[in-house]
Amino acid sequence: MNSSASVKIQTAFRLDAILLERLKRQAKSINRSLNSYVETILFNAAERELPRMPEGFEISEEIKELCGFIELETPTREELEKDPKLERIWHKYLTE
Repeated sequence: MNSSASVKIQTAFRLDAILLERLKRQAKSINRSLNSYVETILFNAAERELPRMPEGFEISEEIKELCGFIELETPTREELEKDPKLERIWHKYLTE
């Protein structure tokens, strides 16, 4: 993150009160401003690569049967950016 070359735009978010207090405490504990701390968290989250299985990786038929496996194709970054609901579901349930 190169903050010296970046353009800053003021914005507003609604946050859960407990979350906001937790963020404030965490920022204070490392001597950072709330803004700087939250910006760093968001940059890190936005830059994470989507996990992908190694090319050629296959799950055995036996494991698929045992797990009731449903094969899903990994969505592209563009597909996730176009569909916020898919992105939330993908990150919440399929990448943990």
